[in-house]
Amino acid sequence: MKKRFIAFIVAAVLCVVSASCAKKPADTADNNTASTVGTDEFKLEKAQTYTEFENGRNVICCFGDSLTYGWGSTDGYNYPDQLQGNLKGQYKVYNGGVCGEKADAVRSRANGCDFELTNDLYFAAGVDRIDLDRELFTVTGADTPIQYLGFGKDLPPNKIIIDGTVYDIEHTPGAEYQHDTYTIVRKNTDSALTIKKGTQVKYDYSDSFDKCDVAIINFGANDGDSGSDELLEKYKEFAARYEKYLIFVPMGTDETEQKFTDAFGEHAVVLRPYFLGEAMDKYVGDNVTDAVKKYNEYCFRHNIVPASFRLNQDRNEVHFNALGNKVIADKIYERGVHLGYWK
Repeated sequence: MKKRFIAFIVAAVLCVVSASCAKKPADTADNNTASTVGTDEFKLEKAQTYTEFENGRNVICCFGDSLTYGWGSTDGYNYPDQLQGNLKGQYKVYNGGVCGEKADAVRSRANGCDFELTNDLYFAAGVDRIDLDRELFTVTGADTPIQYLGFGKDLPPNKIIIDGTVYDIEHTPGAEYQHDTYTIVRKNTDSALTIKKGTQVKYDYSDSFDKCDVAIINFGANDGDSGSDELLEKYKEFAARYEKYLIFVPMGTDETEQKFTDAFGEHAVVLRPYFLGEAMDKYVGDNVTDAVKKYNEYCFRHNIVPASFRLNQDRNEVHFNALGNKVIADKIYERGVHLGYWK
């Protein structure tokens, strides 16, 4: 496949515990600010909303699971929103995070792999629409169909390309804790149409933007062994399609972090040491007790999100609070400046 001259940031979420959205926490200050860890003096500001963008100009797409979605954080405090604030109008940032999704679902939504119809797709004569089965597509060469849980917080696809033909997709939001529904719509209904199993598929986001200038993608938290060689190969396949990319690793073991550093060099941004070291000094400083600092060190050694940046005080929690999301957004922003993606 011909490489596209698009800057892609790939965010590798390497948490052993599933990053899903099974239960939404109460919308309290503790979930959306850093007040529980003594960081009241560190002011968090919601991202500005930008409306002046023309279609297709200066677009960043964030594809991922619940860590991208920002589960537990109110709008304005997930990391895509806070990155939007850092960029100050240089880009429009779309949040394409879907809670609970696995690697193949995320990377196919981002057109980061080849995928195809799992079974024949049949339109009867006079019928213009078919509901999108959650297992309608399969990554080429894989045995298990992709299981979609949705298509993004604020970036559902508008069209889909099947064997070179563009079809519309209609999106119906689900009730709370229910999956959204999607329907494929064709324009010509004069005759019956069968599209064969194995036909190549690609998403078309052109109703939202002409092209994605920069993308941020994370996957792996819901796949079990987040440090596996198989997962690493999926990142390599994705990265090979683009001229520019970054992989940032929020939480992982020493072995996992080394694998990504070896595979991607300076494109791998390892954040676990940053969360405990520089980030603790910059964002928390002297606002925590020695006991909290000691516990943060314990979390670091045991591959647990540090308490100062965790959504709640459950040590098994893999999601970040508003301050943790700000650390991620700031680090992405800094690396983007370093690579010349933005100013």
